[in-house]
Amino acid sequence: MFSGLTKLFDVTGTAGHIQAKGLPSPAALAIAAGIVEVTCGLMVIIGWRTRTALIALILSLHVRSHSPVSRLLELGREMTNQMIHAFNNVAMIGWMFVLLGAGPGRIAVEADRS
Repeated sequence: MFSGLTKLFDVTGTAGHIQAKGLPSPAALAIAAGIVEVTCGLMVIIGWRTRTALIALILSLHVRSHSPVSRLLELGREMTNQMIHAFNNVAMIGWMFVLLGAGPGRIAVEADRS
């Protein structure tokens, strides 16, 4: 959620990073990414449509991980930084799959009351 808020509070900065990588409509992509991250993050936290939110987050993170923004062809320190982010994304996707299998939990808005 923090990443999404950062994108929404600094749309021009995020759009600048997106534009530098040659992607179309950088401002719209920055806003869309921020909204998806914040909305789905809140949905997971409160336990409402948890699995739907997790699928959206997994797809969003997967697309971002394979976009030119995260290319791993940089040299030196930048390559190390990109590798750290790529492995972090893989770890987050793994934990999202764990939560996807476990479901929302018993204190969630949509908890199983049986």
